[in-house]
Amino acid sequence: MGAPSKLAIATSSVNRLVKEEASYHKEVEQQEARIAKLEQANGDEYELKQEVCQRLWLVYLRRLTVILETCS
Repeated sequence: MGAPSKLAIATSSVNRLVKEEASYHKEVEQQEARIAKLEQANGDEYELKQEVCQRLWLVYLRRLTVILETCS
């Protein structure tokens, strides 16, 4: 079997990015639910801040990854 065409490679890349994006959205929803749970339970303020920072950091990393992959 020959090497995959440029179209096949591009299609595979797009499919992978779509799956990653869906995974990122699911992870954000889970973190938002955890933050809401902490807020409702009057959770420890430090723990709540850590969750929010972790969520923001993950969103930043995901966006950076997508940008770097589309540029390469």
